[in-house]
Amino acid sequence: RMSAFRKTSALVDEAEKVLAEYEAKDEPEKLDPQELERHVEGLKEWDAKIATIEENMVGFVAKAEEKDPDKKIYGPGMVKRVKAMAVRSDALRPRLEALTEKWMCAFQPIVDAREAASERVREEERQKAEELKAAERAREAAVRAIKLAEENRKRAEEERAKEERRRREEERKAEMERERVKYEEQKKRLKLEEERRKAAEKMSPEEALKLIIASNRQLQASRAIATLRTLLANITNDPGVKIYRRIREKNRHIQSELLQYRGGGEFLLSIG
Repeated sequence: RMSAFRKTSALVDEAEKVLAEYEAKDEPEKLDPQELERHVEGLKEWDAKIATIEENMVGFVAKAEEKDPDKKIYGPGMVKRVKAMAVRSDALRPRLEALTEKWMCAFQPIVDAREAASERVREEERQKAEELKAAERAREAAVRAIKLAEENRKRAEEERAKEERRRREEERKAEMERERVKYEEQKKRLKLEEERRKAAEKMSPEEALKLIIASNRQLQASRAIATLRTLLANITNDPGVKIYRRIREKNRHIQSELLQYRGGGEFLLSIG
Protein backbone atom coordinates (compact mmCIF):
# COMPACT_ATOMS: atom_id res chain seq x y z
CA ARG A 1 0.00 0.00 0.00
CA MET A 2 1.08 3.62 -0.55
CA SER A 3 2.62 5.10 2.62
CA ALA A 4 1.16 8.19 4.28
CA PHE A 5 4.19 10.24 3.21
CA ARG A 6 3.85 9.17 -0.41
CA LYS A 7 0.14 10.02 -0.36
CA THR A 8 0.92 13.45 1.11
CA SER A 9 3.70 13.95 -1.47
CA ALA A 10 1.27 13.11 -4.28
CA LEU A 11 -1.26 15.56 -2.82
CA VAL A 12 1.42 18.30 -2.70
CA ASP A 13 2.27 17.59 -6.36
CA GLU A 14 -1.38 17.90 -7.29
CA ALA A 15 -1.80 21.09 -5.24
CA GLU A 16 1.18 22.75 -6.91
CA LYS A 17 -0.18 21.79 -10.32
CA VAL A 18 -3.67 23.12 -9.57
CA LEU A 19 -2.38 26.37 -8.04
CA ALA A 20 -0.13 26.89 -11.05
CA GLU A 21 -3.13 26.51 -13.35
CA TYR A 22 -5.02 29.10 -11.32
CA GLU A 23 -2.03 31.47 -11.40
CA ALA A 24 -1.86 31.10 -15.18
CA LYS A 25 -5.35 32.58 -15.56
CA ASP A 26 -4.68 36.33 -15.59
CA GLU A 27 -8.23 37.68 -15.95
CA PRO A 28 -10.70 35.48 -14.07
CA GLU A 29 -13.34 38.22 -14.25
CA LYS A 30 -13.71 37.50 -17.98
CA LEU A 31 -14.97 33.99 -17.33
CA ASP A 32 -18.70 33.32 -17.43
CA PRO A 33 -20.34 33.35 -13.95
CA GLN A 34 -20.82 29.59 -13.75
CA GLU A 35 -17.19 28.88 -14.66
CA LEU A 36 -15.95 31.55 -12.25
CA GLU A 37 -18.04 30.16 -9.41
CA ARG A 38 -16.77 26.65 -10.15
CA HIS A 39 -13.18 27.87 -9.80
CA VAL A 40 -13.94 29.69 -6.54
CA GLU A 41 -15.53 26.54 -5.14
CA GLY A 42 -12.45 24.63 -6.29
CA LEU A 43 -10.20 26.95 -4.25
CA LYS A 44 -12.39 26.32 -1.21
CA GLU A 45 -11.94 22.60 -1.67
CA TRP A 46 -8.19 23.00 -1.92
CA ASP A 47 -8.18 25.03 1.27
CA ALA A 48 -9.35 21.88 3.08
CA LYS A 49 -6.88 19.67 1.21
CA ILE A 50 -3.93 21.95 2.03
CA ALA A 51 -5.03 21.92 5.67
CA THR A 52 -4.74 18.12 5.50
CA ILE A 53 -1.24 18.44 4.00
CA GLU A 54 -0.21 20.83 6.78
CA GLU A 55 -1.56 18.50 9.45
CA ASN A 56 0.30 15.51 7.97
CA MET A 57 3.54 17.48 7.60
CA VAL A 58 3.53 18.36 11.30
CA GLY A 59 3.88 14.66 12.07
CA PHE A 60 6.50 14.02 9.40
CA VAL A 61 8.64 16.99 10.47
CA ALA A 62 8.43 15.94 14.13
CA LYS A 63 9.73 12.48 13.24
CA ALA A 64 12.48 13.97 11.01
CA GLU A 65 13.68 16.29 13.83
CA GLU A 66 13.73 13.54 16.48
CA LYS A 67 17.11 13.66 18.32
CA ASP A 68 16.77 10.57 20.52
CA PRO A 69 18.56 7.69 18.72
CA ASP A 70 16.24 5.17 20.35
CA LYS A 71 13.13 6.96 19.01
CA LYS A 72 14.53 8.06 15.66
CA ILE A 73 12.86 6.15 12.81
CA TYR A 74 13.83 8.21 9.72
CA GLY A 75 17.19 7.77 8.02
CA PRO A 76 19.17 10.67 6.52
CA GLY A 77 17.58 10.24 3.10
CA MET A 78 14.05 10.31 4.50
CA VAL A 79 14.89 13.33 6.68
CA LYS A 80 16.09 15.15 3.59
CA ARG A 81 12.92 14.32 1.67
CA VAL A 82 10.73 15.45 4.57
CA LYS A 83 12.52 18.78 4.87
CA ALA A 84 12.23 19.35 1.12
CA MET A 85 8.56 18.48 1.25
CA ALA A 86 8.07 20.84 4.21
CA VAL A 87 9.47 23.73 2.17
CA ARG A 88 7.08 22.96 -0.68
CA SER A 89 4.05 22.51 1.59
CA ASP A 90 4.80 25.75 3.48
CA ALA A 91 4.60 27.62 0.18
CA LEU A 92 1.13 26.32 -0.63
CA ARG A 93 -0.86 28.33 1.92
CA PRO A 94 0.43 31.81 0.87
CA ARG A 95 -0.16 30.96 -2.78
CA LEU A 96 -3.67 29.75 -2.02
CA GLU A 97 -4.52 32.87 -0.01
CA ALA A 98 -3.28 35.15 -2.78
CA LEU A 99 -5.29 33.23 -5.36
CA THR A 100 -8.38 33.19 -3.16
CA GLU A 101 -8.22 36.97 -2.76
CA LYS A 102 -7.75 37.43 -6.51
CA TRP A 103 -10.58 35.12 -7.51
CA MET A 104 -12.93 36.38 -4.81
CA CYS A 105 -12.39 39.94 -6.04
CA ALA A 106 -13.43 38.77 -9.49
CA PHE A 107 -16.38 36.83 -8.08
CA GLN A 108 -17.61 39.63 -5.78
CA PRO A 109 -19.60 41.47 -8.50
CA ILE A 110 -21.49 38.24 -9.13
CA VAL A 111 -22.16 37.92 -5.41
CA ASP A 112 -23.35 41.54 -5.34
CA ALA A 113 -25.57 40.97 -8.38
CA ARG A 114 -27.09 37.91 -6.76
CA GLU A 115 -27.71 39.86 -3.57
CA ALA A 116 -29.38 42.61 -5.61
CA ALA A 117 -31.51 39.99 -7.32
CA SER A 118 -32.41 38.52 -3.94
CA GLU A 119 -33.39 42.00 -2.74
CA ARG A 120 -35.61 42.40 -5.78
CA VAL A 121 -37.22 39.07 -4.99
CA ARG A 122 -37.81 40.18 -1.41
CA GLU A 123 -39.34 43.42 -2.65
CA GLU A 124 -41.59 41.48 -5.01
CA GLU A 125 -42.60 39.27 -2.09
CA ARG A 126 -43.46 42.36 -0.02
CA GLN A 127 -45.58 43.66 -2.88
CA LYS A 128 -47.25 40.28 -3.19
CA ALA A 129 -47.95 40.36 0.54
CA GLU A 130 -49.67 43.74 0.13
CA GLU A 131 -51.62 42.38 -2.81
CA LEU A 132 -52.64 39.38 -0.71
CA LYS A 133 -53.90 41.70 2.03
CA ALA A 134 -55.95 43.61 -0.51
CA ALA A 135 -57.21 40.33 -1.92
CA GLU A 136 -58.12 39.19 1.61
CA ARG A 137 -60.18 42.33 2.14
CA ALA A 138 -61.92 41.71 -1.16
CA ARG A 139 -62.45 38.08 -0.15
CA GLU A 140 -64.09 39.12 3.11
CA ALA A 141 -66.44 41.39 1.21
CA ALA A 142 -67.19 38.53 -1.15
CA VAL A 143 -67.83 36.24 1.81
CA ARG A 144 -70.42 38.65 3.14
CA ALA A 145 -72.07 38.77 -0.25
CA ILE A 146 -71.97 34.98 -0.48
CA LYS A 147 -73.51 34.71 2.99
CA LEU A 148 -76.40 36.89 1.93
CA ALA A 149 -76.80 34.90 -1.26
CA GLU A 150 -76.70 31.68 0.77
CA GLU A 151 -79.53 32.87 2.97
CA ASN A 152 -81.58 33.62 -0.13
CA ARG A 153 -80.63 30.24 -1.57
CA LYS A 154 -81.76 28.44 1.58
CA ARG A 155 -85.13 30.12 1.44
CA ALA A 156 -85.48 29.11 -2.19
CA GLU A 157 -84.27 25.61 -1.32
CA GLU A 158 -86.91 25.28 1.38
CA GLU A 159 -89.58 26.18 -1.17
CA ARG A 160 -88.18 23.63 -3.61
CA ALA A 161 -88.03 21.00 -0.86
CA LYS A 162 -91.65 21.64 -0.02
CA GLU A 163 -92.60 21.24 -3.66
CA GLU A 164 -90.43 18.09 -3.89
CA ARG A 165 -92.22 16.53 -0.91
CA ARG A 166 -95.56 17.21 -2.55
CA ARG A 167 -94.33 15.68 -5.82
CA ARG A 168 -92.96 12.59 -4.05
CA GLU A 169 -96.23 12.11 -2.21
CA GLU A 170 -98.05 12.14 -5.51
CA GLU A 171 -95.52 9.68 -6.97
CA ARG A 172 -95.92 7.44 -3.91
CA LYS A 173 -99.66 7.36 -4.38
CA ALA A 174 -99.22 6.65 -8.09
CA GLU A 175 -96.76 3.84 -7.27
CA MET A 176 -99.21 2.35 -4.78
CA GLU A 177 -101.86 2.39 -7.47
CA ARG A 178 -99.49 0.67 -9.91
CA GLU A 179 -98.66 -1.95 -7.29
CA ARG A 180 -102.37 -2.52 -6.65
CA VAL A 181 -103.01 -2.99 -10.35
CA LYS A 182 -100.00 -5.29 -10.60
CA TYR A 183 -101.24 -7.31 -7.66
CA GLU A 184 -104.69 -7.68 -9.19
CA GLU A 185 -103.17 -8.78 -12.51
CA GLN A 186 -100.92 -11.27 -10.74
CA LYS A 187 -103.85 -12.60 -8.78
CA LYS A 188 -105.78 -13.10 -12.03
CA ARG A 189 -102.76 -14.80 -13.62
CA LEU A 190 -102.33 -17.14 -10.65
CA LYS A 191 -106.02 -17.95 -10.79
CA LEU A 192 -105.76 -18.78 -14.50
CA GLU A 193 -102.65 -20.89 -13.87
CA GLU A 194 -104.42 -22.75 -11.09
CA GLU A 195 -107.40 -23.39 -13.34
CA ARG A 196 -105.03 -24.55 -16.06
CA ARG A 197 -103.21 -26.81 -13.60
CA LYS A 198 -106.45 -28.38 -12.42
CA ALA A 199 -107.52 -28.91 -16.01
CA ALA A 200 -104.12 -30.43 -16.82
CA GLU A 201 -104.36 -32.81 -13.85
CA LYS A 202 -107.60 -34.13 -15.29
CA MET A 203 -106.03 -34.44 -18.74
CA SER A 204 -104.58 -37.75 -19.94
CA PRO A 205 -101.04 -37.93 -21.39
CA GLU A 206 -102.55 -38.64 -24.79
CA GLU A 207 -104.69 -35.50 -24.60
CA ALA A 208 -101.70 -33.45 -23.47
CA LEU A 209 -99.64 -34.80 -26.37
CA LYS A 210 -102.39 -33.87 -28.81
CA LEU A 211 -102.46 -30.39 -27.24
CA ILE A 212 -98.74 -29.97 -27.87
CA ILE A 213 -99.12 -30.97 -31.52
CA ALA A 214 -102.24 -28.87 -32.08
CA SER A 215 -101.13 -25.70 -30.27
CA ASN A 216 -97.56 -25.28 -31.54
CA ARG A 217 -95.71 -25.16 -34.80
CA GLN A 218 -94.25 -28.40 -36.05
CA LEU A 219 -90.65 -27.54 -35.08
CA GLN A 220 -91.71 -26.36 -31.62
CA ALA A 221 -93.85 -29.40 -31.04
CA SER A 222 -90.98 -31.64 -32.17
CA ARG A 223 -88.59 -30.01 -29.69
CA ALA A 224 -91.07 -30.38 -26.84
CA ILE A 225 -91.77 -34.03 -27.68
CA ALA A 226 -88.03 -34.77 -27.98
CA THR A 227 -87.47 -33.29 -24.53
CA LEU A 228 -90.33 -35.37 -23.11
CA ARG A 229 -88.84 -38.52 -24.64
CA THR A 230 -85.50 -37.76 -22.98
CA LEU A 231 -87.13 -37.17 -19.58
CA LEU A 232 -89.25 -40.32 -19.80
CA ALA A 233 -86.27 -42.38 -21.00
CA ASN A 234 -84.20 -41.23 -18.03
CA ILE A 235 -86.98 -42.22 -15.59
CA THR A 236 -87.59 -45.57 -17.34
CA ASN A 237 -83.91 -46.51 -17.58
CA ASP A 238 -82.96 -45.37 -14.07
CA PRO A 239 -86.12 -45.35 -11.94
CA GLY A 240 -84.08 -45.31 -8.72
CA VAL A 241 -82.32 -42.03 -9.49
CA LYS A 242 -84.25 -39.29 -7.67
CA ILE A 243 -82.89 -36.49 -9.87
CA TYR A 244 -84.70 -37.98 -12.89
CA ARG A 245 -87.99 -38.30 -11.05
CA ARG A 246 -88.09 -34.67 -10.00
CA ILE A 247 -88.22 -32.00 -12.70
CA ARG A 248 -87.44 -28.42 -11.69
CA GLU A 249 -89.81 -25.96 -13.26
CA LYS A 250 -87.18 -23.16 -13.17
CA ASN A 251 -84.55 -25.19 -15.01
CA ARG A 252 -83.55 -23.10 -18.03
CA HIS A 253 -83.40 -26.08 -20.38
CA ILE A 254 -86.83 -27.31 -19.28
CA GLN A 255 -88.24 -23.82 -19.68
CA SER A 256 -86.79 -23.25 -23.18
CA GLU A 257 -87.36 -26.75 -24.60
CA LEU A 258 -90.67 -27.73 -23.01
CA LEU A 259 -92.59 -25.44 -20.68
CA GLN A 260 -92.64 -22.43 -22.98
CA TYR A 261 -94.77 -24.46 -25.40
CA ARG A 262 -98.43 -25.03 -24.67
CA GLY A 263 -99.12 -28.57 -23.62
CA GLY A 264 -95.63 -29.17 -22.20
CA GLY A 265 -96.60 -28.38 -18.61
CA GLU A 266 -99.94 -30.15 -19.04
CA PHE A 267 -98.17 -33.35 -20.08
CA LEU A 268 -95.91 -33.30 -17.01
CA LEU A 269 -98.92 -32.76 -14.74
CA SER A 270 -100.84 -35.53 -16.49
CA ILE A 271 -98.13 -38.09 -15.67
CA GLY A 272 -97.78 -36.86 -12.07
